[in-house]
Amino acid sequence: MNGKKMSKSTGNVIYPEGLTAKNNNEQIRFFLIYGAYRKKMNFTWQNLARSSKKLSNIKNDINELQKNNAGHSTPQAKTLAHNFKVYFQKNMDNDLDVKSAFDTLHRTTATLRVLSQKGKLGPDDAKAAITDLRVVDRVLQVLF
Repeated sequence: MNGKKMSKSTGNVIYPEGLTAKNNNEQIRFFLIYGAYRKKMNFTWQNLARSSKKLSNIKNDINELQKNNAGHSTPQAKTLAHNFKVYFQKNMDNDLDVKSAFDTLHRTTATLRVLSQKGKLGPDDAKAAITDLRVVDRVLQVLF
């Protein structure tokens, strides 16, 4: 915690009840899986808030994609919408790089959201993106 080891003797232990009182389970889970699993984790309330914001942003993008019911897809939109699983697997195959996998998903959903707002993402491709994101979320279990 704050770069120091958690211990009862120093009084810097945070119990699960303290975490769940301020954050939902998805936010906590995301914070725990977002970092590199081989490195020591540095818990701070600021780091938890930062990761919660990232999760909130991608969820907002996903909600907007789910509302897409008009538009005509461009080749860029088609490529992005149909490759979530590929992008995710590529990063996860690299020593379970959840951070890069999630960041790639987030950039892609953000781009698709912008394309959707400009009418450059068709409903079928938006549905394909959501379907792929649901498959990816079987691993992450934080998006839906």
